[in-house]
Amino acid sequence: RFEESRRLSERSLQQYPGNANASHNLAHIYFETVDHEGGAAFLEDWLAGYDPRASFHCHLAWHLAMFELHQGGYARALEIFQRDILGAVNPRLAMIDGSALLWRLRLDGEHGGPDRRRAWRSLADLAERVSRPGFVFGEIHAALAYASCGDAAALATLTDGLRALGAKGHPVAGTVALPMVQGVAAFVAGDHAGALAHLEPVEGEFHRVGGSHAQWELFEETMVACYLELERYEDATRLMHRRLQRRATPRDRRWLDRANAGHTAAREPSRPAGA
Repeated sequence: RFEESRRLSERSLQQYPGNANASHNLAHIYFETVDHEGGAAFLEDWLAGYDPRASFHCHLAWHLAMFELHQGGYARALEIFQRDILGAVNPRLAMIDGSALLWRLRLDGEHGGPDRRRAWRSLADLAERVSRPGFVFGEIHAALAYASCGDAAALATLTDGLRALGAKGHPVAGTVALPMVQGVAAFVAGDHAGALAHLEPVEGEFHRVGGSHAQWELFEETMVACYLELERYEDATRLMHRRLQRRATPRDRRWLDRANAGHTAAREPSRPAGA
């Protein structure tokens, strides 16, 4: 019910222009309606008057970076990461949003160099500060940072903690979050088949770890990357069509083009050498 939400959010901002919650609502509306250019313009303007020391500044900056990323503005997204996310006053949001952004850049082939590895290490250090048992939404993002900077010890501690929570009856720690974390670790290790072996059985339950579509569907995107790496183009196409029914983002269309091109190439008969 996007238009109702937009109307109420805009009315709220008219009464109190500094309402970060209303701006957050609008960011999600722009995202769900695939108006990334409009969302970026709105947030760029609104954030200019919002104190960067405010706790929610980091998350709104993440939304701005996401709009840039979907438009292919990787350099701009990284600029926002460095300026507004990595050193944010809310370390938990900095870790979660920073890891989610850098992971998407990785999925898009924007791996970076030593600076990116240092950024992942900084996020892993934040994760060690803010992680706590039972907050599985935070733990799955901590796993992105630990795996990406090669911190096997921290990753093992995290997975052991999820197993222990599961053994105590936690509804998602062992059954959903743990395989998501294991899938992340396998992906970073280059074991794309292993990543899918963990992720596919819980694909329909990703949402149970919490967060919005814009957040938890990161793990769907990881599955798409695995399918493409393994040349499982039909599986990639199936998942992409399902995502496109939800919202037709430019990134999803780019991935669908890759899957279709790969599928076409795989079906073409090979030519003899010298032909």
